[in-house]
Amino acid sequence: MVERKITDKGQEKRARILATALELFNGYGIEYVGVREIAKALHMRPGHLTYYFPDKERIVLAIGQGLGAANDAIYPNGEVRSLAEFFRRFKALLSNHVRYRCLLTSITRALERDPQMRRGYAARQVRRMNDLRACFRSLVAAGELRRLTRAEEDHLVACCSLISRGWVVEAVASGYDPADRIPHYLGMLRMIVGTYRPSSSA
Repeated sequence: MVERKITDKGQEKRARILATALELFNGYGIEYVGVREIAKALHMRPGHLTYYFPDKERIVLAIGQGLGAANDAIYPNGEVRSLAEFFRRFKALLSNHVRYRCLLTSITRALERDPQMRRGYAARQVRRMNDLRACFRSLVAAGELRRLTRAEEDHLVACCSLISRGWVVEAVASGYDPADRIPHYLGMLRMIVGTYRPSSSA
């Protein structure tokens, strides 16, 4: 497909489409909102909307890229030198998840339908795992965590990954507003990571 050149005004309209789609997806679920519903909310003809996004999958992909970029800006990587900084960044990640919660509740179906999104997600996950490993190694070097075996490092990375990918679904399924549950999941992670503090600081 040939890329259309979009003007600055067009970029503003594109951003409005994404913001409206995100709001509708968060409210009703990605599976239950189509291009027609998004266009109607924008008082726009569906054909006009498809000038900017040929189909709903491209809208979902762009929203996914938005979450990825937001997380890239704060992801806890090897630059983290204190647990306080690690938890501050993780809290910011959970806040991003609330903003883009539709992706976390519908990610499996979206990945099944869109090979491009699936490839991007897989590559991002590998990068995230490597960032977390670098983070925990820097925390060990800074004396914030005791020396870790490979199995212990794997355990910490897996716990962070599982909380990141599953907490919104669990919160919603349990009847909670995800924004209200951030302290709960952050506390859970603090307890897990706390078991690896040096004995003098335990």
